[in-house]
Amino acid sequence: MHRGQKQTSLKNATRWAIHDAEKFRVTIERLRSFIDGLHDIMRFLEVLLDQQARLKEEIESVSDRESLQLIRDAADQEDVANVARQKLLQSYTASTVEFS
Repeated sequence: MHRGQKQTSLKNATRWAIHDAEKFRVTIERLRSFIDGLHDIMRFLEVLLDQQARLKEEIESVSDRESLQLIRDAADQEDVANVARQKLLQSYTASTVEFS
């Protein structure tokens, strides 16, 4: 590298450090904020999935048809309503087999 190229490179680096360093810092802060937001979303989703799993387990433990029908009718989440519906169908199927 020639002496002139080294000086130009040093000037460019100095200019960047003085002029663009603030832009770089702001960009890093924005990225950090986005990453923190993604972590928050992931924690929320983990809690939500855990709650849904517990709810499904609770529905699975319900055995009377009236309660299952109420759960099915009241559920605003399609997958929760499906669990109640399946359990209700199982109860009807089991009673049909018992009487056959």
